[in-house]
Formats: sequence, structure tokens, C-alpha cells
Amino acid sequence: MMLAEYGFVWWLDSSVRFKSRDITHALSEARKHGILYNTHHDVRNTLGIVKQTDPRTFSFLREDSCKFRPFSEISATTILVHYSNVTWSVIKAWVTCALDKHCIAPVGTRRKINCNTKDPSDGRCHRFDQSVLGILLRRVNHESDVYSPGTALNNAIEIRRNEVVHYFEDCEPIDKCIV
Repeated sequence: MMLAEYGFVWWLDSSVRFKSRDITHALSEARKHGILYNTHHDVRNTLGIVKQTDPRTFSFLREDSCKFRPFSEISATTILVHYSNVTWSVIKAWVTCALDKHCIAPVGTRRKINCNTKDPSDGRCHRFDQSVLGILLRRVNHESDVYSPGTALNNAIEIRRNEVVHYFEDCEPIDKCIV
């Protein structure tokens, strides 16, 4: 609903930090391309969508996983979406899948959270929302494994995994932070 109401949605996971207050370039690129995201591109395709997604999710979405074999997984750390009929369809399909456990989390996929990247088999692990997002975005952008518009995000954000931020450390006693 926010996408339709405000025209933009920028989703960031907890490891993402803004490097700059100037996000105009990213917003401009999102306006031009509809959606900005990054891929985990590597020539050996170690992190391919097919390897990182349970086959039942492909089946649920009525997709032939073989068509996705050349593609790396989509990075779910950040996506910037500008409203259009196409992006609305992608986000609506993502939400619809998220509300159905047979799509987003088929039985047994919790055991597939930790991946052995040396295992070459399809569906060796499952990335839940990231897996689904990868399938949906590759339906739209399937000309190349590299999605260059997503590099506009790199000027605005950086990923800092395993960094702990104590947002409320100045809240002792707690009533200092209650507005």
C-alpha cells in the first residue's frame, strides 16, 4: 500500500547503513528503471538462484528452474522500488507468496538455511523471501546476470554485517527515550 500511496518504497535489511544523505541519484535511477537491486554475480555461479532456492518454490510459482540456471541470486539487503504497473505486479506477487507457507517456506526448508557452497546440487539451500524475489525479478530482468542500474544503490548505502548498533544505549532510565 505504501508503494501505491507514496510512489517509492526502499526496503533495507538491518545490515545496511546509509553512506550519505544524498539519495537523489538512487531515486532518479529507480524512477527510470522501476526497481533497483544488486545481484551476487560470480562467474562460477556459486550463488545461483537454482542452487539457493528449494525446487518447490519454483513449482509453486509455475516456473521451470532450468530457465533460471544462468542467474545469480538477488541480494535482499536492499531494494528500491518506484511505482509502475510492472513493479506493482512484482511486489504484489512477492507479498502473495510471503503469505503462503507452501511458496515462501516449503516444509523442511528451515534445515536449508545454512548452505554448503561446495555442494553443487540444485535446491541445496533456501533463501525464503530472497529466493522468491530473485525469481520474480528475473521474470522482468532476464537479459543479463548483471543488473547495472542497481549500482546506483552503492553510492548511497553500504553493507556492514555483524556490526552491532546500540540504538537505545542513551535510554537509561528507559523513560528518557519515551516520547
